[in-house]
Amino acid sequence: MSQQTELPYTAERDQAFAFLRQEAESTDGWEEFGNERGVKMEKKYFSGDNSSALPLVRGRGIVNGLTPRQFLALVIYPGARKFWDERLEEGHTMERYTVTELKFHSIQKSVSRHHVDVILTSAKSGVSDS
Repeated sequence: MSQQTELPYTAERDQAFAFLRQEAESTDGWEEFGNERGVKMEKKYFSGDNSSALPLVRGRGIVNGLTPRQFLALVIYPGARKFWDERLEEGHTMERYTVTELKFHSIQKSVSRHHVDVILTSAKSGVSDS
């Protein structure tokens, strides 16, 4: 297990959360690309300063059989990622900043292996077990 250190990206994290909160409610530019197990999948490409070859992706649906806290753990913890991300070949925690903030290295399955370092963090949204 990696040792806990101070998160060096707090300003970037806060800016990213503001952007994601805005996009969570937006309908502008979102395109549906599938429905898997009752979850409507949508994607959005950006141009200009926010341009990327990869789209922002979101899913909307109801997940039964899990509390909000259990669902959050399934989504953010690298060890659980293999259960929902079929493209994950391998991955490990590089640095831990807090219980819910860490730097994660992943290798994605594809024609050529993609190595990606990702900072995972969870919003302080008052998740409860109810």
